[in-house]
Amino acid sequence: MMQKIFEIYSGKFDEQPCDFVKIYVTWKDIKGSLINLLKIWEAPFAKYPNRPGAYHWKRAATLYRELMVDPCSFPYRTVLDCTCLNEGCWPFQVIVEETENQVLWTKFLQPHRDRDSYADEFWDYSRYPSLVFNKQQYYAELQLLKPIYEEWAKRQSEWE
Repeated sequence: MMQKIFEIYSGKFDEQPCDFVKIYVTWKDIKGSLINLLKIWEAPFAKYPNRPGAYHWKRAATLYRELMVDPCSFPYRTVLDCTCLNEGCWPFQVIVEETENQVLWTKFLQPHRDRDSYADEFWDYSRYPSLVFNKQQYYAELQLLKPIYEEWAKRQSEWE
């Protein structure tokens, strides 16, 4: 049986019930959450021990929007948010590429720690390979987020 990629779980956002999405990956012989993998990858670069892996799972609606609805001209997609849950505060970003049978997350970026940031440390992800997902499974699991996104989008339009 294939390892699940996206797992919906319930939590709170602004004191309101909210669905979030855990992301599971495989890298070398490590199978586990993307956040735990980033703790390993980022540790060698970080001057402060609390920074590596300091992310929170995205809300289901915003992850679906990011990966399926809003392919803007900016090539990066935010797949993790800051622990404060504010989008853009401390994002982890990837470029999504496809082959016939795979979806690849490549060219990882923590924009507050890239070469052009004002930070005093550079987190170089270039030595890490792409994260590879089975394309059929990837899109099938993302479709489970669609009703959550549609309900969220409906509420957003009512507030405008």
